[in-house]
Amino acid sequence: MALDAGVLSGDALGVVENLESHESQHVDALIGLLDSVGATPVEKPTFTFPADATSSQASILDLAATLEPVGVGAYLGAALLISSPDILAAAGSIAGVEGEHVVAINWLLGVVPYANEAFPEALTLDEVSAAVAPFMGGKMLSTGGPKLSPAEAYRLGHV
Repeated sequence: MALDAGVLSGDALGVVENLESHESQHVDALIGLLDSVGATPVEKPTFTFPADATSSQASILDLAATLEPVGVGAYLGAALLISSPDILAAAGSIAGVEGEHVVAINWLLGVVPYANEAFPEALTLDEVSAAVAPFMGGKMLSTGGPKLSPAEAYRLGHV
């Protein structure tokens, strides 16, 4: 949507083109890995963005500055729940790239220092859901996976 809006130029256009390419590659890789271990990927969610989200380069970058750190936290938080070494390796790699996205957006926005967190926070599913719910019509996320018992959720820090 950001690229289709036609409001990006210069460095911002190049960065957002790279971000879009990375995100598509991440989705394809994760779907392939899930398929390879017999898991069923969840359906692609439907997102609803504010009407002015793509009205200007600044609004696009502000939205990216909101969402990219959530991506980092989501991958870090999900790591505890991943039992497949291949999927864990992919998720770790993706978390690193998501961190690069945060830095790139910070650079475009003039946030100094660009890399301003030594240890980004791992987010629980509930925290990720709360962060993205406004963009999903208020709906909470579902992993499509098994529900954790209260004891397991506590052990993994998800309560």
